[in-house]
Amino acid sequence: MSAGLAETFRDFARREALPTSPLYATLADAIADDEALLALAARARPGQPRPNMLFAAVHALLLGGEGPELAGHYASLCDGPLPPDGAAPVFRAFCLQHREAIAALLESRSVGTNEVARCAVIRAGMAEVLACSSGPLHVVEAGASAGLLLLWHRVAVDYGAGLLAGPADGPLRLACASRGTPPPLRIEAARIASLVGLDLDPMDLESEADRRWLLALVWPEHRERGARLEGAIAAARQAGIAALRGDAIADLPAVLDGLPHGEAACAFHAFTFNQIPAPLADRFVAALAQASHRRPVFRLAYEWGERDAPELLLTAFAGGKARAPRRLATAEAHGRWIDWAA
Repeated sequence: MSAGLAETFRDFARREALPTSPLYATLADAIADDEALLALAARARPGQPRPNMLFAAVHALLLGGEGPELAGHYASLCDGPLPPDGAAPVFRAFCLQHREAIAALLESRSVGTNEVARCAVIRAGMAEVLACSSGPLHVVEAGASAGLLLLWHRVAVDYGAGLLAGPADGPLRLACASRGTPPPLRIEAARIASLVGLDLDPMDLESEADRRWLLALVWPEHRERGARLEGAIAAARQAGIAALRGDAIADLPAVLDGLPHGEAACAFHAFTFNQIPAPLADRFVAALAQASHRRPVFRLAYEWGERDAPELLLTAFAGGKARAPRRLATAEAHGRWIDWAA
């Protein structure tokens, strides 16, 4: 276990952290050679990315006021943070001192969607869904975490080159550079009949602990992302958006069956199916196919595929069968750019 987990941390340092988080890159390399910290990281729940979970658990405690010495290395917690080079021994000491508090978070929490900038990509996909359907549209998010991506129709998006979408007085303004063909912009808000999010472990935005966990998942150097997340949390609380506790696989048929007969439905997900085993993913598809006997059904997937960048795929279902998926776009994982292909 420790050898494989050590390589997981080294890979995280090289491929994920190094480009934008020198602190996490430095710490991940150090953790890879530390049996005590690897054993602590291994206490995360099965299927959860252990580097992300360990760093988030520590970050959550720091956000709660613990460890001022370690907090001095975090750009999210101070101006002019100390350089990463000296952070590893301080991080190790903090983890050993707060071992049980960290373990409690690792064993009870999960990595959930928290990047609201992905709304810019989801919005473009939903514009295509609306263009391909008629009448009311019911939207279900699978793996919704706190439901922040359900803000997709409320945010304003600047796609660059004068391409503006969304309400000018929206609670958030996002920037998502359009590469090549412009994405569709038109959303008929009146056609959005309902929005619901399902998650096995949903975040309650009225809970201070849950809000802190969401913020802890943002890497320390990503201060803009943190500020955007705080704005999204405020907007979602004001709009009354919430995710429901439920199994996005097992409970999906009942949710779809409860919608008005004949009205279109779209189930979407973003960076969640990498954590779902293939047999369960097949059940998800089967539920959508079955529902398409009674209504037009769509699946919008914003996930990593076989390309170097994530893909936005749209699958239409009718008469119990799925049509071939359409690749609408490739897009940066945090919604920084979109390359529309449809």
